[in-house]
Amino acid sequence: WNSTFNNNTKALLLEKGIVIGGKIYNNTYGCIGYNASISGVLFHHNVNALILNYSNATVEKCSFWKNFYGIIANGNGNKIYHNNFVYNIKNAIDNSANIWNLSLIDNIRSA
Repeated sequence: WNSTFNNNTKALLLEKGIVIGGKIYNNTYGCIGYNASISGVLFHHNVNALILNYSNATVEKCSFWKNFYGIIANGNGNKIYHNNFVYNIKNAIDNSANIWNLSLIDNIRSA
């Protein structure tokens, strides 16, 4: 998968799937993930870049750039690591118990 989704209300609804690469931009809801694995995606200029609504998703090596919300994590046990968060209004909201780094592999945030 290496596609582009732009100018949608809901760009991508992903359930138990894998996303590798691509761009998701200029959407109200960039991606809503349910038990998904997301890697190497550029999320930019979205209102809500990524919403994780269930548990056990993995988000790695993604860039969240100039979104209103980078990630909204609503489920438990999601693994969110080695991502870049730059120039978002709010980088992340964690509404539950999620893992935001794995040992020395951390997320990079803008000031």
